[in-house]
Amino acid sequence: MQEHSGPEATPVRWTWRPHREQPGRVALAALVVAATAFAVGTIDPWLAALGTALLVGTLADGLFPTHYRLSPGVAESRGFLARRRLDRSACRAVRGSPPLVLLEADARHALLRRRRSIILRGAPPAAVAVLASWTAQSADRS
Repeated sequence: MQEHSGPEATPVRWTWRPHREQPGRVALAALVVAATAFAVGTIDPWLAALGTALLVGTLADGLFPTHYRLSPGVAESRGFLARRRLDRSACRAVRGSPPLVLLEADARHALLRRRRSIILRGAPPAAVAVLASWTAQSADRS
């Protein structure tokens, strides 16, 4: 196993907080969740609890912080309900540039590709060196 050295060997870690970058959208989503819970709660409290939980689960990526870790060999994201890990060898393409980058997974079916891919939101400038190595490898595979 080859040892990585240099600045790109150290994993880059950051947290994307939607309430800091998009406070209006987060406030609107919270208002919609609260209004829905209230409206359905007047009919049936159990249905309101279930509906609110499903709605919050659906909107979790845009409401709660997401933690990222990017290294030369692996990209990971950890959110409120979901964890994703993508090995560099399974990366088909790197699209975009910081602060919004898509690491597209190599899968035959489009649905699997969407499920396994990782969107890096709020990627810091330090991630550029690591993403350059990912880009070089995905260009070699094409």
